[in-house]
Amino acid sequence: MTTTGANPVKLSEVVERQSLGRASSLTPLIRSTSRADRTRGHRLSMRGLEVEVRLGCTPAERAAPQRVALDITIHFDRAPRACTTDELSDTICMQSLAEALAEVCRAREFALVEYLTEELLDRALELVPSDADCELEVCKLKPPIAGLTGGFAFRVQGRGARPSAATR
Repeated sequence: MTTTGANPVKLSEVVERQSLGRASSLTPLIRSTSRADRTRGHRLSMRGLEVEVRLGCTPAERAAPQRVALDITIHFDRAPRACTTDELSDTICMQSLAEALAEVCRAREFALVEYLTEELLDRALELVPSDADCELEVCKLKPPIAGLTGGFAFRVQGRGARPSAATR
């Protein structure tokens, strides 16, 4: 511990300031430890949601439902209120999101994974707050392509449409 006036400064903070090229001042870097003040790195993800959909370029390929895997990540501009309230109503209910996406897949047939992915993103954005980005990937697990063992995927991203919890 070192002191500058009446304010004690941890040596690690001085070293950090020096490594950032600000050695002229021993004033510590001010970091908020409040959950509500954090502004970066808040993501909520659902991985590997498998749903059935009639998807394929030909009527024969669409004749029977196929499994696709959905990955969705919501990137929040700031911490969702649920980080401080522990209330489901202050975040995105993943069960509701999963059911909404599965309903899109059940509603009709799709020729292309690209179109399906855009339709799913449109539905997801209705549930995502306007102060968050949503990234969605659809992986067709077993397309009829000889030698392909890992499927193929299409990914899209968009901005939420629902009013954010901070503005409600």
